[in-house]
Amino acid sequence: MSSKIRIDWVRLTRPEFTRGAAANDVAGFYGQQTLTVGSTAVTSNAVPAFGSGEDPACVEGFARITVIQGAVIVAWGAAPVATETSGIRLQAGDDRLIAVASGQFMSFIEAADGASGSNLPAGAATSANQASEIATLSSIDSKVTGLATATNQTSANASLASMDGKLTGVATASNQASANTSLASIDGKVTGLGTAANQASVITSLASVDSKLTGVSTAASQATTNTSLSSIDSKVTGVATAANQATANGSLSSIDSKLTTPLSVRTAVAQAVATARSATITAGGTAQDLMPANSSRIGWLLQNQSTGPLYVRSKGSGGTTTATTDQNSLLIPAGGYYEPPKITVNALSIVGATTGQAFFAEEW
Repeated sequence: MSSKIRIDWVRLTRPEFTRGAAANDVAGFYGQQTLTVGSTAVTSNAVPAFGSGEDPACVEGFARITVIQGAVIVAWGAAPVATETSGIRLQAGDDRLIAVASGQFMSFIEAADGASGSNLPAGAATSANQASEIATLSSIDSKVTGLATATNQTSANASLASMDGKLTGVATASNQASANTSLASIDGKVTGLGTAANQASVITSLASVDSKLTGVSTAASQATTNTSLSSIDSKVTGVATAANQATANGSLSSIDSKLTTPLSVRTAVAQAVATARSATITAGGTAQDLMPANSSRIGWLLQNQSTGPLYVRSKGSGGTTTATTDQNSLLIPAGGYYEPPKITVNALSIVGATTGQAFFAEEW
C-alpha cells in the first residue's frame, strides 16, 4: 500500500520557538501540495519565496509535513534524493516542521518496513499467514487437547465412530457408519411399556395398550371399527338411554320426562279498553279523586297539561289518604307524563295549587 503526505509551506510568527508552544503559530501560508509516495523517490515542487509586506526579501520558512497514511523517509535541499539511509523517518499521524529556503526541494520515499509495520501479535502461528492457501486445520491440531485426533480434517470422517468411546451411557448403535432401520436398540432402555414400541414392524391397532387401561370398555381397541357408543352406555349413569347414537333421535321427547315443574306460560291478555279520566283541578290546593278503585285495572297514565305542577297519590286500601303538595306525593311537573311500572288497584288522588289546571288521564 502506498503512503500519502501533505506539505504546507508556512512562515511562523516567532520561528525561534518552533519546538515550543508557538510551533503552530502560523504568520503566513504560501501554498500546499499532497503527494502519494511509493518505493521510488518522489520530489516536491520548489519551495516558494516567503517574503511579506514587512520583509519582502525573506527567503526562509518551514515545510509542515503531515503524514496522512503509511510511513516515509524525507530529505531536503537543492537536489535531494530520499533513501533509507538519508533523511528522517515519519509515520502516519506525524506533523513535523522542517526549516527550508526558497528554491529548495523535498524528496520522499516509502519506508522499507511498510505503511504500518507488522500487526500480528507475538506468538501467533505462522500458518495464519494467508499468502498461500491452507487446505487443512492440521496446524491447529497440536493446540487442541482432549479431542479425538479424527478432528484433523486432512481426510474425511465417514462416521462418528471415533467419538463412541467418549459417549457414556448411550447405545453403541449411535455409531452412524451403518443405517439403523428401527428403534430396536432402544427397547431395552424403555421400561414399563409394551414391547410393541419396537417400530421394526407396523402396529395396526392399539390392542397392546388395552391391558394398561383399567375400567375402560375393551371395545376401545381400534383393531376393528366401533360404529356406535353403545359400549359406553353402561358407564354413563343418569342419562337417557336414547343417548346411544346407534340410531338417530328425531326429537327431544326422551328428555321430556326428566323436566320437572315445567314453567307456566301466561295466556294472552285480551285487548283492553281505556277509560277516560281527564279533568281539571276543581279547587286549587284541595285534593280530589283522579280515578276510583278498580280491581280489574292493569294500567293507567297521566299527562300534566297545565303550567304548574300536579301531585298524585294512592288513597290506600282504606281509600282515605289524599294527595298533598309535598314529598308524600308523586310530583308531575308542567307538561310532564307518567305511566307507572307497577299498577295499584286502589283509588288515586290528585291535587294542584291552582284551580283549573288541566290534565289528561286514562286507565284500562
